[in-house]
Amino acid sequence: MTPIQNPPEGWLRHLREDCRVWLVKERCEATVMAPFMPSVSGHQTGKLFIQIEDRIHYWYVSADGRGIDGSLLMLPIEGSLPETPVELTSQEAWQIRFELQKLRDEVRYLRLALMGQDRSFMGSSALPRN
Repeated sequence: MTPIQNPPEGWLRHLREDCRVWLVKERCEATVMAPFMPSVSGHQTGKLFIQIEDRIHYWYVSADGRGIDGSLLMLPIEGSLPETPVELTSQEAWQIRFELQKLRDEVRYLRLALMGQDRSFMGSSALPRN
């Protein structure tokens, strides 16, 4: 695994699912879960969904791998940077955000439902009393 120290400008737009990136501050690799979603509202950063170990995260990052403050957050890894960028229109980016928000809402609902089940179970008279 070798990070590319001087990647081409806008290299994040080339990443596809399963590409690998080097996280500079964390000093570890991550797997790209979806193409980079550029900002649709004029901000300097878009979103990139990555998997670190068994957890999925989304990072606000520029197309050059920099954070909101301009610090270098990630670099591409040799052999994991496709030559051509993913052409994601702002409408496609919006649709992906919309679908992700629906998934977040469903997960939130399921968590609340499970918490409710835990509470009803904990209050059950079938539990042994101390």
